[in-house]
Amino acid sequence: MKNKNETLQQVKARLSMREPLAKCLEVIANITQELSLEKCSEEKEAQKAFLVEELSKAQAVVPSLKDFGRGFPSLTCSIATGIGKTRLMASCIYYLHQVHGIKHFFILAPNLTLYNKLLRDFGDPGYEKYVFKGLAEYVTSPPVVITGENYLSARPNPNPLFEFENIEINIFNIAKFNSDNKASKKKGVSLSPRMKRLSEYLGESYYDYLASLPDLVVLMDEAHRYYADASRKAIDELSPVLGLEMTATPFKDNKPVGNIIYEYNLAEALQEGLYVKIPTIAKRADFRADGLTPAEIERIKLEDGLSVHQHTKASLELYARSYDNPHVKPFVLVACRNIEHAQETVEYLESDGFYQGRYKGKVLQVDSSTKGEDELAQLFLTIEEEGNPIEIVVHVNMLGEGWDVRNLYTIIPLRAANAHTLIEQTIGRGLRLPFGGKRTGIENIDKLTIIAHDNFQKLVDAANEEDSILRRCCYAEFNAEDLQNEEVNIITIEPKASEPLAHYQAQVAQAKTQEEREKAQSLCDATEAVQAVLPEVAIETQSASIEEIARDEKKLEVLVTKAKEAVAKSATIFTPLIQEQLSTEFVKATITSFKRNIIEIPRISILPQEIRYELEPFTVDFSKGQFDFEERKERIVRQDLVNNRQELLEVMDSGRNKSIKSKLLMHLLDQPDIDYTEMREELIDVVNQVLEYVLGYSNDEQAAIRTLDQNSALIAMRLYEQIQQHFIQEVLSYGEAKVLPFVKIESIHLGGRTGYPRKTLHESIPSLHQIRRFVFHGFTKACHEAYVFDSGTERNFAQILEQDSEVQTWMRPAATQFNIHWGRDSRRYEPDFVVETKVCIYLVETKASKELSHEEVKAKAEAARQYCRLASEYTTQHGGKPWEYLLVSHLDIEPTFSLKYVRELSKGTNKK
Repeated sequence: MKNKNETLQQVKARLSMREPLAKCLEVIANITQELSLEKCSEEKEAQKAFLVEELSKAQAVVPSLKDFGRGFPSLTCSIATGIGKTRLMASCIYYLHQVHGIKHFFILAPNLTLYNKLLRDFGDPGYEKYVFKGLAEYVTSPPVVITGENYLSARPNPNPLFEFENIEINIFNIAKFNSDNKASKKKGVSLSPRMKRLSEYLGESYYDYLASLPDLVVLMDEAHRYYADASRKAIDELSPVLGLEMTATPFKDNKPVGNIIYEYNLAEALQEGLYVKIPTIAKRADFRADGLTPAEIERIKLEDGLSVHQHTKASLELYARSYDNPHVKPFVLVACRNIEHAQETVEYLESDGFYQGRYKGKVLQVDSSTKGEDELAQLFLTIEEEGNPIEIVVHVNMLGEGWDVRNLYTIIPLRAANAHTLIEQTIGRGLRLPFGGKRTGIENIDKLTIIAHDNFQKLVDAANEEDSILRRCCYAEFNAEDLQNEEVNIITIEPKASEPLAHYQAQVAQAKTQEEREKAQSLCDATEAVQAVLPEVAIETQSASIEEIARDEKKLEVLVTKAKEAVAKSATIFTPLIQEQLSTEFVKATITSFKRNIIEIPRISILPQEIRYELEPFTVDFSKGQFDFEERKERIVRQDLVNNRQELLEVMDSGRNKSIKSKLLMHLLDQPDIDYTEMREELIDVVNQVLEYVLGYSNDEQAAIRTLDQNSALIAMRLYEQIQQHFIQEVLSYGEAKVLPFVKIESIHLGGRTGYPRKTLHESIPSLHQIRRFVFHGFTKACHEAYVFDSGTERNFAQILEQDSEVQTWMRPAATQFNIHWGRDSRRYEPDFVVETKVCIYLVETKASKELSHEEVKAKAEAARQYCRLASEYTTQHGGKPWEYLLVSHLDIEPTFSLKYVRELSKGTNKK
């Protein structure tokens, strides 16, 4: 056997190993120098003791090692995509053979693509990427590659089995391994799995042969694919002397695996500026998605992505010619939502309307509708070759391991994906470098560009997070608890008016005797009966309030009678006992207690019957320069995610047709209160005014069209602001309203989030933008025990209500508590608060000051005021309190204010 250090120097030099790979090999050499490299015992206790001893040896070299994670000593090398994991596997094979005399290796590939790639890498000496080039020992006796297809005939000298000198590399597609390990039947007779079936040629099954080898080393490419797979058990059963796991994502169940011995991740490669492209995120300068349809955003992203592609293509051609290097043909990868979306995208990319048909015959669609996943990836085998015409690949969920290409330069994601997914799963597919895997120093061809107009900043922010794969420098040092997904639990909060029922139910549960239990249950049922018939009695006796019933003996007697009748209908053995509880005193006390925890809300249903809703003709005001724009030279902003530098690229005109008048009208029609059928003439008139104005100061008509197109969303928004000032939206009449006495207080449903404990009104929260995530409780005057708030303003107003002595009761009503409708489509209005004071009941809406003038807010306010007018008419006739609507600006709400002061401040707001 050769000397360890001498062999390390030889393999580093002969295989031209990159420094990270050389360091990793050195760690493996140091560990294997300590390990026994022997098979484990099959006896469980002996195996356990053996692994403990071996782990102790390995930890002497790598103290951070926690476990092997398998039934044999196994070590994980965490190496970033594109650095050279295949070359590292080859160097490990050479080292273990030369220093430890190991001749049998078993390489596992996770799919057909990597399987075929590894066959060429390890088994074809004529291939340019053959991994053993430069190793003189393997020139005359190259390793023998055995596969799942040829294992019955590949071995050159099968008798005797273990007496030939060539090292043996078994390469297997793990999917094939799993399927071959399944039992089958023939003519009703069960057969053992093919892998375990005896072979007449070998004299023993291939599986048994592998398992019997005294020096088998397993190498796992993309090892994370075997952490929880069915193959895991099969690998353990082979009982290899050593496992070497290669992966860029050493995670199991979101935690770093415990057997990482060395790591060189993407963050380190980017920091050092070596081995991989610089990932960049790009969008058009001054781009705003507001007012654009998804189809328009996609069209712009495709145009800009192909603009970047054309810049990259030209730069690569110039570099090849200037430095006498082989020409590299770049291609673009477009990710689509589904097959239908991919087909539509391909049609558009190959159409005459897209860069004058430049990409006809140059677009390849890759998805499950054409072939199986593994077969589809084979289309990439020639994508790097000069004669391959493909410049755009359109795919659906096909970004898997094995797409080992160096000429992917632009990625255009058209499907929805969060920022972290795009960074962690998409960037890695295009990081490999051409030109010998080295950066050229020319930024335009050392970069991978992802087009992300609609979530540019989210991607930049995600990339800059401490835990991003672009920033994180070591997985092995982290072994924290699993990050918890934010779960939302729906919580139902019953009104406090139901608390007496809950009190009696608790007494039933705690009763020690049958007599105590029956009494508590009868009180509970009697209370429930009173509450159930109370609204019915109010209607029958024409009572507007509970107080009116409580102070009128005749009405109170009606309530007692109705409650007893309701109990009698239940016809249970406890009926007499329940009816006995329903004395006048009990019923009066029950409804008095009930009244303390509710606000008596009349049942009123009102719908707008006649609405005047139109746009009056007007002259657009151009005096403030709101429609003065300069034609922008369309550019693409591309940001380097490593150093955060930005550069600008010109957009190449795709020659698309523009109907700018229609585009402006479509932007305006996105506003809910614009009706084209009723406002057609007025809308066309104001759009024509804008067109004529821009044509008047532009150099030519085409320049004007470009200016209008570039600023269409902003122009429409500014035009809409003027349109709002000339709306005529007036409710001329409401339908006949039927007013009934108070309704029950509805239960409310809240979303409680894991990790966000309940808060009181005075407790601080991390930031106001998180306020919706917290449930607030501990109220003394509210109709419910807990609420959520949509803003800090709402929470501040609740503080005012809790501390103001004028306030008796308040609530955040359930969505269905009121039957108030507004607008022409009769949408339900849900007020923010209902507040009862000693003299009045208020329906309250809090709004940001800038929203107070919005037509929607005005329409809701008018509907709410109509409700308050009808409610007041009814309640005051029966000795109840009047109702009043309050529309309050957020500027008029501070926790130290009183409700009276808030009313004073908002007087101007509440004028009709």
